[in-house]
Amino acid sequence: MTQRRVSFACVSLLFVGIGALTALRTCGENRDKGREKDDSALGLSSPLEPPPPATPPETVQVLGVVTDSNGEPVEGAIVWIFPAHYRYALNRFFASRGVHGKTDRTGAYSVPVPKGVHNVRALKRASQTLVPQEISPVRMGARAPLVQNFVLEIGRMVEGKVVASDTHEPIPAAGVRLFRGDLTKEDFAAGRHRGRQIVELEANGSGKFLLGPVRPDQSYSIRAAMAGQFEAKIVVGVVPGDEVSIELEPNSGPVQ
Repeated sequence: MTQRRVSFACVSLLFVGIGALTALRTCGENRDKGREKDDSALGLSSPLEPPPPATPPETVQVLGVVTDSNGEPVEGAIVWIFPAHYRYALNRFFASRGVHGKTDRTGAYSVPVPKGVHNVRALKRASQTLVPQEISPVRMGARAPLVQNFVLEIGRMVEGKVVASDTHEPIPAAGVRLFRGDLTKEDFAAGRHRGRQIVELEANGSGKFLLGPVRPDQSYSIRAAMAGQFEAKIVVGVVPGDEVSIELEPNSGPVQ
């Protein structure tokens, strides 16, 4: 009789244990479902679920041929296509913005470009004769390939030297910027120089600089400066092929 009571007690405890485990599991499942419901209400996905794949931007194929003014193909020319609002930062953003393509030995190129409004520029880097050509703005929204050809004209370089006005000693690392057209100090103050910059560089250890190439039938302006040491100076009426000497006066006040 005592053994039956012990067996019955053990069986009862076993059922109680199973029931407890079932209750705990059910509670855990309900808790997880509640969390999923709360996350869903908050617009959150389960941490175990992978994020949805990003939708790639729609693109259009841009292709064409780059030649010089004699009709010869330009091999190794860079075709740079970048959003229209990067125009003012043309040189600074060359390596990090937009889409780049390079021409083959026949002068041909082909690059996929996100749809939108872009500027398109072709140039032969390190060339002292071929003038870069830019076409803007170009709306790229059609499904068919967009054909954009370029003709790089034969140009000339602008060279010169930056020196101190009082000692005529060269000013190494002076900042030199070349602009299209004749610009005055008032034009710079009013921001009318934006969008006209062609190239920006620093003078070498001898104060010399070489800018371009640019079209020889146009006039240009040069702005030279050395922050904190010399006043900025603007030279207008610059003609490609002529050597320009720029004398900077020692800084006596706020840098212009």
